Amino acid sequence: MDYIGYTSAIAGDAVYDQVKDWYEASPEEIDENSILVDLTYFFEGTVSEGKDLTFYSNYVGRQLTAQYPSAEEISRLVIMQDFGDRNDAVIAIWTSFKSTTLTWWVWLVLILVAILIAIYIIRSVIKKQKSARHSRRRKAKA
Repeated sequence: MDYIGYTSAIAGDAVYDQVKDWYEASPEEIDENSILVDLTYFFEGTVSEGKDLTFYSNYVGRQLTAQYPSAEEISRLVIMQDFGDRNDAVIAIWTSFKSTTLTWWVWLVLILVAILIAIYIIRSVIKKQKSARHSRRRKAKA
């Protein structure tokens, strides 16, 4: 978690202490922009007794909320939802999406566009070199 910045899937004292070290505002840093962060939903039952699972932070809206969204935000997240008897249909849709191949004419158009862009860039470079060469010759004659 410390090395890659991802949220640990395992809660506990060490992870909570790291999160507080990273994000907790010191008493002198707390101001009107500080927000009370409640991480009870993530750490409850995994940390030592007596640890306060809420703290003030000035990092809300940045990395902290990306790693630990509020309980209200989590209630709106449905991507990890179990689709029950529709799981097979969802998997089929995803497999179809991933395996969609482009037809030959789309590849041909993409290749032609890439070639045209390359030709344009090469011509621009050559034109710029010629212009620079002519400028040097004019200066040399003067």
